[in-house]
Amino acid sequence: EREEGNTKIDASAIVLALRKPTWLSIRRDDPYFEHIYCCFAEFRAENGSSRHTRRLDILVAETITVDDRDKITFRGIEIKIDKKDLLTDCKMQEYTEFVDYFYIAIPANDVMIEAARSIRLPEWGILTVDNSGDITVMEEPRQLYPVYRDRTMANCIIKMAKQ
Repeated sequence: EREEGNTKIDASAIVLALRKPTWLSIRRDDPYFEHIYCCFAEFRAENGSSRHTRRLDILVAETITVDDRDKITFRGIEIKIDKKDLLTDCKMQEYTEFVDYFYIAIPANDVMIEAARSIRLPEWGILTVDNSGDITVMEEPRQLYPVYRDRTMANCIIKMAKQ
């Protein structure tokens, strides 16, 4: 846990904030289409080799930002609350092979924002969460073209079936 003001921001506070789709820019307003926003914690990202199975902190599967009724957007989010963990993590880039957009989610403080910007790849986004649970998109991600998107879809369907 790290302090921001008088309130501690921890990973569970960030997960709780991400359960609401309010941080997404809504691009489509279709009264005949029911939007989907599913937030999965500790989502399994595997490329077929058990040696490389990873767990993405959050996977968001959503239809809020798409124009095509038959499309789901996958947003991968890695949560970092500690500067050292952020700067030494060497597995984050692997997650981009599974999602359409990738973000680092951090507490809203200058030290973490500066650290995230220093290691951020150009296609990654940065989300900050403040002590009220409000999310700000500090850096927009670029669309990725993930190699293992079909595995993400399959694991997503399995998770939804189990709920």
